[in-house]
Amino acid sequence: MKLSSTLLMLILVSTISYGQSPILTIEEFKDKKLWIIDVKSSLDTLKINSYDPNDNDTIVSHNIILKRNEGLGVWTTSCFSHFSVITVPIKVRPSFSDVPQSAFSGLTNAGVNFGVYNKRLDRYFVNDKKSSHFFSAGFIFGPSIETLTPLNTNNKVKIENKQLFIFTGISLTYSYNDIAFTLIPAGFDFATTKEGREYIYNKKLWWGFGIGLKTSLLGHL
Repeated sequence: MKLSSTLLMLILVSTISYGQSPILTIEEFKDKKLWIIDVKSSLDTLKINSYDPNDNDTIVSHNIILKRNEGLGVWTTSCFSHFSVITVPIKVRPSFSDVPQSAFSGLTNAGVNFGVYNKRLDRYFVNDKKSSHFFSAGFIFGPSIETLTPLNTNNKVKIENKQLFIFTGISLTYSYNDIAFTLIPAGFDFATTKEGREYIYNKKLWWGFGIGLKTSLLGHL
């Protein structure tokens, strides 16, 4: 009778525990270095499905119990996988020869920003909310419209007109969720027309600031 009761208890315990995900602390979960697929929250518990790179990318499930006001933060590193569409509303052109430094503002350009080296921090909370922070170093390029005048072409162009240029530069980007803020420490404009080559800033260094949107149509971390 006693043996039967023991067997019954073992069967009951194994039945209840079967299929339940192991409960980990935040540090234990981070130590496993898993690649998160999705996260769902239930009260104070995060239910996480992940790829396990240490086990042939097997899908594993874990539960993490969070304390009050606590969140799970996961860092990810990648290369050549962060893309965003950026406009550069502010350009600052340093002085050269007898031309003084000048600043330009406007929305006459839009380019694609490629993150060559990217760090991402995803933070998960028990209220099913998530925030993503991207830090990226890469390059940007795209079309730009510049206004040519006699003044900025050394009188080579007599009538004010607009010409197409291609701009490119180094980019340092911070993104919060889908909004991207970019510093361009070194950029250049390249003329596409004969008149454009008379522009005194053609192929000259500039630096500036950009703002834009991360796009999942081109790629993501």
